[in-house]
Amino acid sequence: MPATKHILVINPNTNTGTTDTMTKLANQQLTGSGLTAVGATAAEGPSVIVDPAALAASVPQVVDAAKKSVDEQTVGIMVAAIGDPGVDELRQVYDIPIIGIGGAAVLAAGADGEPFGMVTTTKELGPSLEALVRANQTAPFTGLRFTSATAEEVAADPKLAITTLSAAIDECTANGAKSVIIGGGPLSAAADEIAKTSTVTIVQPVPSAAAYLVKAVGS
Repeated sequence: MPATKHILVINPNTNTGTTDTMTKLANQQLTGSGLTAVGATAAEGPSVIVDPAALAASVPQVVDAAKKSVDEQTVGIMVAAIGDPGVDELRQVYDIPIIGIGGAAVLAAGADGEPFGMVTTTKELGPSLEALVRANQTAPFTGLRFTSATAEEVAADPKLAITTLSAAIDECTANGAKSVIIGGGPLSAAADEIAKTSTVTIVQPVPSAAAYLVKAVGS
């Protein structure tokens, strides 16, 4: 673990490639803040969290990853799955700023008061994500839209991820959304690419959480 102050990015699934991508995106957002991002990956569980049972099962994995990785230089924690598993539990243990990428994205999307939507690949997590939005929203929510491909198919094919997410984004904007959250840690790379050319504001959960933590750590 580095000797500089850092944000711990906990990936609740076991895909280390996803951890690396999310940590890289967080570090890009942290540029100039004096902080760095350090990744930690769940030791057990699925490579992609696709349903409520997997989301719930990831909570102890998130807590365990924090216990193994938090040290005196850790000044904030990001839980990098859109359902924010383990955030409440970690807040009971650590007296530092802690945010999930889902909650951070909803706060960022609603910051200007304009309607926003969310697209993702995990249809079975729909009720959990709707509850997450209700708990954090400060602006009208136009609803969830899902990719035509499954989470596993999207995770295995970057081009398919961009194509199917873009189509779901179009559905959100047709329903009145002025900004759209691309929901899911494994979708971070696709979200970053789509944001470069999209005509609608794309809210990226990992950068949103990093920005939130920079402000929280500094306050």
